[in-house]
Amino acid sequence: CNVDAGRLCAQHLSMGTSQVLPCLKSNADKIEGVECQKHVNRAIRQGAANIRAAPGSYAACINDVQAHCSEVSPGQGRVRQCLLNHRNSLSLGCAQDQFKLQQQIAGDARRHPRARIVCANAWKKLCSNVVFGNGAMWHCMQSKKDSPEMSSACWNIVTSQERLQNFEFFLNPQLSKPCKSEAIKLCPFEATM
Repeated sequence: CNVDAGRLCAQHLSMGTSQVLPCLKSNADKIEGVECQKHVNRAIRQGAANIRAAPGSYAACINDVQAHCSEVSPGQGRVRQCLLNHRNSLSLGCAQDQFKLQQQIAGDARRHPRARIVCANAWKKLCSNVVFGNGAMWHCMQSKKDSPEMSSACWNIVTSQERLQNFEFFLNPQLSKPCKSEAIKLCPFEATM
């Protein structure tokens, strides 16, 4: 990831390596190197699956985890889902961190902690011509939810993601990117929240 880190995170390289991965994760959609994309997507997915694997998220959300999700065992995205279920009660720092993570997952289905495994066959059979990124795979899978080729476990993940995207404008890249200027013009307060 040296080339992408130098291009996207030069200021962090000069401060040491501890901030380079968070910087790359924040710029995941701008990474050009295929291998670097794979590694950064894996880091995002691992953090989404287990909050302890994402030190920044863990630090931002530790009090919220203790308050709302102390009975939830980490792994497979359970703590993240618990935080999502309590999104209206989260501290500002945790809510911002979790929203950013949701935006990353909405942009690329491979970043979802379970979709990469559970939906792999459906991706190949139903959406083999779709290029990952910009929410394209989620969009394709949502349009093929009634196909018998989609397992019920994959259907559940796709439906859950669809609900999130229908609930929050900025978690739907297929909608928010082309409509952003209209949203700012017509709904300036809501579009800047």
